[in-house]
Order: sequence, then structure tokens, then C-alpha cells
Amino acid sequence: MRRRFFLPALCDLDELHAIEDNKRGDLLSLGLSRLQALAPHARRVGLSATVAEPDRLRRWLSTSGHAEDVQLVLGEAGAEPDVKVLETVRDALVRAYGGACGTGNL
Repeated sequence: MRRRFFLPALCDLDELHAIEDNKRGDLLSLGLSRLQALAPHARRVGLSATVAEPDRLRRWLSTSGHAEDVQLVLGEAGAEPDVKVLETVRDALVRAYGGACGTGNL
């Protein structure tokens, strides 16, 4: 009886910036090399929202080690952050303890 197993056509690597330059990245590189040998046409997709050096990650993700072999897709910028202080520590303590916690010096 012949055994068959599924070879993936896509390998999705999320938060790539967090694993590229550490031991997890080294182990992942070994796994990707093995996958390349078993499924040479499998496509690699690296995802990250925070990349300081995209060409370095493109080289790491490439099967040849050349950044030019990996297409860089830039998304549109998101909405500007809207940061507001909704409650101070003093207000939270007064609300929680009804002023009975000595908040006079806060």
C-alpha cells in the first residue's frame, strides 16, 4: 500500500519580525528548509506590521537569500490613535471607596 501525505502550497509566517533573529527563527529556518526539499513549489508568506528592516526579513524569507526574490506588499496606514485619559487615579479611588481612602494628597 502506498502512503500519500499532503504537502502545503502555502506557509504563512505571522509576526515574522519577532522570530527572525533568535533561536525560534533558527529552528523555523530548519523547518522551512525541510519543507523546501519536500514541497519546492510551496509559497512562503511573512506577515508583520512592525518591520524596521524589510529587506533583511525578505532575505531571510527567500529560498535563495536574495531580498529581490520576495515581493514586499505595504498596507495602507491605519487610523491615527485617539488616546484620552478617561479617569485619573484619584477619581478611580474616590469612585471605588467613596473618598474614605485618604485621597486628599493625590
